[in-house]
Amino acid sequence: TWQSDPSSGPLYVAATSVEHADVPSRGVAARVLCRMFLVEATGPRKSRLTHFCRTDT
Repeated sequence: TWQSDPSSGPLYVAATSVEHADVPSRGVAARVLCRMFLVEATGPRKSRLTHFCRTDT
């Protein structure tokens, strides 16, 4: 479970793709240019999760 004080502001988590030698060559490879999760407290025991993702193939 996750609890937060709504007055503490939102929480951001960001990620992006990295190069790795052990990636299989089969299938479609997509590159994640920007991926972000935004968690906003909407009450003492409630939150809203928004997911943003920009990819390139």
